Formats: sequence, structure tokens, C-alpha cells
Amino acid sequence: MQSFCHGTNYGWLAPVQPLLLSTDNPVGEWPMTEEDTSMAGSIISIAACLAVPAFTHLGNTGSRKMAGYLAWLPLLPGWLLIVFARSQNMLLVGRFVAGLNCGSTASMMLLVNEISEDSIRGELCTFGNLFFNAGVLFSYVVGSYFSYRTFGLACLGASLIFLTGFYFIPESPYYLMELGKTSEAKKSLQWYWGKNNPNIEEELGKILKRINEIEPLRWSNIVEAFSAPGAVKSLFIGIALCINAHFCGLTAIISYSVKIFQESGTNMSPYGATILVGALRFASIYFTGIVVDRVGRKVLLIASNVIMTVSLLVLGGYFFIRQTSDVGGYGWVPVVCICTFIISVSFGVGSLTFVMVTELFSFKIRSVATMICHCLLSFNVFVVVRTFPVMKDTLTLPGCYWFYASVCAVGVLFAYFCVPETKNRSLESIQAQISGRVKTSNRYKQEDN
Repeated sequence: MQSFCHGTNYGWLAPVQPLLLSTDNPVGEWPMTEEDTSMAGSIISIAACLAVPAFTHLGNTGSRKMAGYLAWLPLLPGWLLIVFARSQNMLLVGRFVAGLNCGSTASMMLLVNEISEDSIRGELCTFGNLFFNAGVLFSYVVGSYFSYRTFGLACLGASLIFLTGFYFIPESPYYLMELGKTSEAKKSLQWYWGKNNPNIEEELGKILKRINEIEPLRWSNIVEAFSAPGAVKSLFIGIALCINAHFCGLTAIISYSVKIFQESGTNMSPYGATILVGALRFASIYFTGIVVDRVGRKVLLIASNVIMTVSLLVLGGYFFIRQTSDVGGYGWVPVVCICTFIISVSFGVGSLTFVMVTELFSFKIRSVATMICHCLLSFNVFVVVRTFPVMKDTLTLPGCYWFYASVCAVGVLFAYFCVPETKNRSLESIQAQISGRVKTSNRYKQEDN
């Protein structure tokens, strides 16, 4: 539910942007400019970037339950400021405060990683992205059919549901083992895995071993930890995946979807097309959760980037031709291209980045490396959302889409040559491959079995 609230934050801009740009602007007496709305959309990412270190530290060294409660705390004042904003500055403050909640994504993903079995870890991690996009779709639907203030109050109500539901979630077995509460850790793991799961005792042993491995890091220099074999390589892969995830144009399309469809000349309602995009993204991520531990991360990453490249090239071509020719009979092209793009990004880059960022790092650097990646993800969102209006003016709209297509094309090559397959593998075997201790996937498979 935390991811759902995160999604409502990011989906908020698309349905309200036309209203903020109009003479009926509910915030202030004058219409906002596109630059103003881009700031309102992107400022939550700056807040998230600032909050990530605090939540990551708490999520790794303190109570995971407490981290969840603190994640909810900014939502109440944030949404109230947004709902009752009477000026642009008040709106920006509300968006910033609510955006602090988005910085807890890293700690929540680490919690999911701590409670999941190796065989379904990928599927469970994609659920976070599934609920994120459920929140985006919720924003598209409610924001399209209800008033500005009703929309904001509905998002606030969703955050209250998150608070209520989180109360019933057990504490992380990792944290309980760190406190020496082995019996409570066992009960927690039984709640998550099932009381009669035969692997409970073995997993408790693995948790204790991992805790002992990361203990020295708390007193040693972080540079020493990153000097270990494979540490820098895994961080490089994680950073590249984060860049691929947002500079493919995903955040721009999510945030400006209504405006994009208005400019495309399609006969379809811009709001209806936006809702369709949100629904397709949600369905695609649900599909990803089913196949990610069957097909594999690497195959999905490559296929995702290939399809995104083609979709964006065609979309850019449509807008390029539209500048000089009548394309009235081809208004379906941008809808098909954007829907195809959304589906492809959802079953690959958009979902698997969050999964793999929790799988790539050794336990000695996981806390810091995950924090770096999630800070970068938030910063990338800010850059993409903030610069999209500027890029439209400098590169033109076709140029924007072709730039994003080039990023996806590079992503194909990177996924093929640099990204390891992590499907159904223990975190230890993944680290062995990255560090070069074992070079063949067959040998890994034997080790994991």
C-alpha cells in the first residue's frame, strides 16, 4: 500500500495539469505556466532524493515497522496542503512534503527482499511496482472524473488505508534476529512463508550468517567495502539500470500523458487515453509478476528495450510528419505507440530495475548501494519531468522521443553484455558471478540446486 500511495503522488500531475494551466485554476487567481506545472510535478522527486538516506538507514539498522509508520507521516500534511492550496507556493510546499513519503521506497523494497524466498523473490518485488501503478491508475481515473479537491482527499484516504493495513504486518525477521529474538523471528517468518514451510530453520540460519557478514561494515570504512571483488561492478550495473528506467521517457509520458494526447491530434479523449495507458501498464506489470521468475530478468530487459526503441522511433516519426502534413486519418498511431511503449516498459525496464537493485549487491554494501540507486532514481525522475517542456522547445517533440529511443537502444546492448541473469538464484551465487569467482551459468545452477 506504500507503493500505491507513492503512485498517487506521481500520477497526480497528468489529470490536473490541464486544469492548472486553465483560467479555472483552483490554485491561485492566474493560470500556471507549463514550467510551473513541471515544478509541481517534479518537486516530489527532490523530496524523495533527500529522504532516501534517512529511510534506508532506518530500514537497514532499525525497525522496519517504524520505517513504515514514518513513511506515512508526511502524507497527511502534504495532501492537506495540496487540497487546500490557495497559492502556487503553498501547492509546491504540499507536493514537497508529500514527496518525502516516496523516499521510503528503498526501505520497503529491502523489507520485501528480506521476507521473500529465492524462488519467488522477483515476483514479490514486482508487486511493489504493481501497486505503484495501481496508484497511478487511481490518480488517472479519480483525477479525470472528480474535482481537484475531491481528488486530493481521495489520495489522502488511500494513505489512511496504508496506515491501517501496515499495523497488521509483522516485523522483519532480519531485524528481530539482529535483536537476538530468534523465536519472534521464527514466528515472523512463519507468518510470511507459511507455518508449515520446511525451509524456515534453514532460512533463519542464512539470516544469522548474513547478519554476521555485514556486522564489520558498521565499524569499517565504506571504501574498504566497495573495494571487494565485484562491488563496484554491481554498483555500475545498478546505476545504469536506473538511468535506463527513467531516461527511456517513462516518467515524462506518465506525468504529461493528458497533455501529450491533446497535442497528438487523436480523436480519442485525452483523459480516456490516459486511463487506458494506466490500465495497460497495471495489467502488464501483473503479467511481469507471473513470468519474471520463469522467463528471467535478462530476456525481459532486452525485449523491453527493443520494443520501446521501435515504439518511440515511430512516435517521433508521427509527430515529425505532423509538423508539415495532415495526419488526420492516423490519429490512432500515437495511441498505439504509447500503449505499446507502456506495455513494453512495464514488463521489463520499468519493473525489473526495482527487482534487480535489491539482488545485485552483496550484503556488505547493500545498504549504501541501494541508497545510491534509489537517490539516483528519484533524481532522474526530477530531471526528466522538469526538462521535458524544455526539451520540447529545444529538440522539438519528435527530437524528445528520438532521444529517449536512443537511450533504449543503448539499454539493449547493456542488458545483453553486462547484466547477469538473477532468476531463481540465491543472492550469494549472483555475487559470485559478478565478482568473477564463478563464470558459467551452468555451474551456478548446480550450486543453487
